[in-house]
Amino acid sequence: MSIIKTAAELTIPTTIKILIYGTYGSGKTTLGLSASKPIMFDFDDSARRLNERHQEQGAFVECRPDPTNNRKSWDEIMGLIERTPQELAPFDTIVVDTIGKMIDAIIYRCCGNRQPYVQEWRDINQEFKRFVKGVAMLGKNLVFIAHSSSKEIKKKKGSEQYFYPDIREKSYAAIATDFDLIGFLQMETDDSGRQVRSLTFDPTSHNDGKNTCEMPALDVPMVIQNGQEIAKNDFLQREVFSRFFAYQQGKVNRAKEYQDLLTEISEAVELITDEVGANEFMDKVIKDKNFKHVGTSLQKARELFAAKVKALALTYNKETQKYEKNA
Repeated sequence: MSIIKTAAELTIPTTIKILIYGTYGSGKTTLGLSASKPIMFDFDDSARRLNERHQEQGAFVECRPDPTNNRKSWDEIMGLIERTPQELAPFDTIVVDTIGKMIDAIIYRCCGNRQPYVQEWRDINQEFKRFVKGVAMLGKNLVFIAHSSSKEIKKKKGSEQYFYPDIREKSYAAIATDFDLIGFLQMETDDSGRQVRSLTFDPTSHNDGKNTCEMPALDVPMVIQNGQEIAKNDFLQREVFSRFFAYQQGKVNRAKEYQDLLTEISEAVELITDEVGANEFMDKVIKDKNFKHVGTSLQKARELFAAKVKALALTYNKETQKYEKNA
């Protein structure tokens, strides 16, 4: 079997890698736990700050660095993924909170308490990719949580804040390609004084993002109010993951439909032997607005048809709008 594939033969992803960033207190950790069967790798001591209802939603791996052995903590984490993956079997999603502190843990493993040298960033980023690859081999979804940073962008009419994930620049540039989606979780106050949250994946003039599946901007509901649970915490699984997988499946389905239609059109063109067949094809496939074309199939049909009538030496009569034998 050839390793070269058409769009219709591409493998449909069964897992997703997503980064969500936002300001402090916007509910990033709670949102991360709204994925399917989560286990959180807690690098930021976030678990203890969660509402107890959300603590019950998942399990936690405390990822505190060992001050006596800079390799121990990170090596234990990788050991869990690479040597004892059966312990992660009950879970569908690994949530990393936060990715910035995770990279700090990798730096601590590689460099101890000093700052990395320039030549060491390659090894640091490779260690991050080792983690991502290990999770992928387990068939788990991966959700990274990050705080947001901002910088002032000067424009003609003043300046505005631009938000981006709080990740060391030398790492972010190297690892951003690993994510399927990068979403900005924003909390604002509406006209009635009520706090509302939105999650957008499109990069805009005021925030970073990555949107590989035409994901719309989404309103994120509150799930805890006055200490009481008012809604099920399943937003990521219900609104984001399901849309992503449906989009990927739809792309492959449309590609297969397009490929099958082109095969059908090509076979129909091959059957044209005279002006009668040419006119029938033109009326049914090219002119009929009810014929269901897919993508650029109409353009391809015209190209194949033009080559065929030329080979048969047929001439188009503008008055009758029909093809005729060349006198």
